[in-house]
Amino acid sequence: MKIKKVLLSLLFLLFLVVFLLMLLVIFTAKKQSPEGAAAWISLDLLVLLILINIVMELSGKIKNTKFKNTIGFGTALILICISASSFVKAGNKQKIAIDNQTDYIEEQFFVQDIDELYQGSYYPVDFINTLTATKSYVKAINSLPADHDFVINVRKNIITGAKPFEKQKPYLFEKVKSFVFTDFYGEISCVDDNNVKYIKVSDSYDFDSVLCKFVVDTIFYEYSDTIQTYNSKIEIGHKTYSFISNISSFTAKNIPNLYIKDERNVFAARFTEDLLVLYYMNLTPDFSGRIESDSTPIAINLVKSEIVDVEIPVEENSLQVEIAEPKTFQPVASPKTEPKTDGIKAPEVKPAEQKPEVKTEEKPSVNQPVVTEMPKEPVLENTNPPVEEEHPEEEVEQEWEIIDFGAEDLD
Repeated sequence: MKIKKVLLSLLFLLFLVVFLLMLLVIFTAKKQSPEGAAAWISLDLLVLLILINIVMELSGKIKNTKFKNTIGFGTALILICISASSFVKAGNKQKIAIDNQTDYIEEQFFVQDIDELYQGSYYPVDFINTLTATKSYVKAINSLPADHDFVINVRKNIITGAKPFEKQKPYLFEKVKSFVFTDFYGEISCVDDNNVKYIKVSDSYDFDSVLCKFVVDTIFYEYSDTIQTYNSKIEIGHKTYSFISNISSFTAKNIPNLYIKDERNVFAARFTEDLLVLYYMNLTPDFSGRIESDSTPIAINLVKSEIVDVEIPVEENSLQVEIAEPKTFQPVASPKTEPKTDGIKAPEVKPAEQKPEVKTEEKPSVNQPVVTEMPKEPVLENTNPPVEEEHPEEEVEQEWEIIDFGAEDLD
């Protein structure tokens, strides 16, 4: 009798440990399917039933062992069937998740098998065209319209997408039904329900590595021998940098081609001919982002694949000159030079404008018969000081006096 109790006690301790471990599995399992959770809960209840049975045996409160064994056996059989069925379903869902390289797929996002040819990562046509034309990831990412997703990942049974700098989310099956996939002479594309076209750029689903390789290969396609990419790393000038995809909080003096970082610093990289100039980016005062500093940049010769001593590229300085010139430019010399070059045309244009001034200011002393002959002589003198008003009056008075004297001599 004592040996039986000792054995029951040991079994109780063993099943108690198993029960606690299974509880730990249930509460710490990540992203498990509902079927998997049901299977573990059923097994946990089965172990709990065994524990209760052992406790009742040790206490001796229930003496009708036949009834106790019947109830216990029936309950255990039901729990075993539930857990076995749930484990089979969970295994199928786990296989689907592994095939799609993702977590458990809920039914509203589940898509029937998509052809392997169309599986991979897609980017919008607008992004690809802008990146190719400007060789700037910053300009390309900022050129996307609000209704465009930045990336679409097509897997066997699920399609996910994301806006710039956001986490990818699965598309509902109702949305995916309207997607159109085409293969046009090797260019695989997808048109979504908003009639936005995306081009397949890789068979992989890894966001960072695919984006890094595509951006670097597009910008530096002429230097594929000296610039290498692996995962989301870039090897430039015998040094490794990390590609930065989220640039929402970065501010540079001039738009760079891309942002990269090493173990200590973040850089705004600008590509000029065979030089890649790296400008240091410092933290903002509130630590919310990065801003370009005035520290001496690093210049890398992409042909030689080495750091060189070079001045800041002319493109950077030319922007400052263009801004400074309008502030110091004063168009003072133009009025002085115009009368010399346009002196022939002056009698044809200017007198018409000055005739009303002569008539209104000198009406009391003007003799009408000679008014038409007078503007010929003062035209050149009046065009030099257009602002002053006193000199024209004095000059007109002197001219009329000369004419009056001439009239007396004729008499």
